[in-house]
Amino acid sequence: MAGLSLAYRLRKDPHFDDQSILILDRSDKKINDRTWCFWAKEAGLFDELIHHSWQKLSYLSKGIEKHSKVAPYQYHMIRGIDFYEHCLSFLNTQPLTDFRQAQIKDYVEGSVISVITDHGTFRGKRVYKSYPDSFEIDNAHFVWQHFKGWIIESAHDHFDPVQATLMDFRIEQENQTRFFYVLPLSRRKAMVEFTIFSDKVFESHEYDRQLTDYIQHFLKIADYTVLEEETGAIPMTSYNFQATHKNTSIIPIGTQGGSVKASSGYAFTRVQRDMTRLVEQLKSGTQLTKPKNRYDFYDRIMLNAILKEKCTGRAVFDGLFNKLPFQSIFEFLDEEGTIFNDLKIFTGPPTLPFLKALIEEIA
Repeated sequence: MAGLSLAYRLRKDPHFDDQSILILDRSDKKINDRTWCFWAKEAGLFDELIHHSWQKLSYLSKGIEKHSKVAPYQYHMIRGIDFYEHCLSFLNTQPLTDFRQAQIKDYVEGSVISVITDHGTFRGKRVYKSYPDSFEIDNAHFVWQHFKGWIIESAHDHFDPVQATLMDFRIEQENQTRFFYVLPLSRRKAMVEFTIFSDKVFESHEYDRQLTDYIQHFLKIADYTVLEEETGAIPMTSYNFQATHKNTSIIPIGTQGGSVKASSGYAFTRVQRDMTRLVEQLKSGTQLTKPKNRYDFYDRIMLNAILKEKCTGRAVFDGLFNKLPFQSIFEFLDEEGTIFNDLKIFTGPPTLPFLKALIEEIA
């Protein structure tokens, strides 16, 4: 997603007309292997690809049932296949642009970068690298946000297509952070996804068992068909991916570039923002860097509190969503809030665990 987002922007800008672009991917990108969800209050580059939007959101937990309109925000879904087809159909019409399906084996650094694949070696002056190498996380907070989701169709009307459940924490936590979200696409169709924060990814049957149980006991649906499914694992970490790349001709992007929000796992909006900034830096010839800000420190505090078991993930999110409007939380997670809004956010999570985490991160 990061690579196609960057290539799309480069080919839309005449400044790069004389530069050749090669996109390498191990997949031909012809299946719907994932979806991206994000909130927004302004128009974006890929809005025409939005598959569904929700104007109302719910947060559910033990003793908490919050339903709210989220204007001026909307919560959007873009399907992976629509994104791939849109970007590649445009890029395939552009001169000096090529897409190759190949498995990357290695790369050799130098004045020219050589990328070694199972279909030959390719060379270029600059490489934008989105896949992560193995990395050491001894001094970083790290947890996998892993998930499996089904798009189901029920035999009867059941869903409200304008209201989605952003998080449902009513399930047993098993000493982890576990929740479901439900994204209705019509009155009979919805994406139901099970998400966990833990150090290990589950076997497929464990997700299936949880999905089946949730649909039966919480959604109260007995008669349904599974139309599609998706799985994935996202690193939530304070690890500095960019610090591992000393060669300025290899530019980390996407997950490798730290575009995944460490405390939430959201990435689509951050990738688009990072790729826009990268294009402007390339045009101006300025240093290709991603600026650090106070939110990186906030993310470390939250990961510290949860991963070192000072408090549970459910307690953190309960505090936020029970006390604060969705809009304030979205503004904070978008890293666009004022200090005043930050202070409001700090009143949400349990005070003592976060104070302990703050002291540890400062020390």
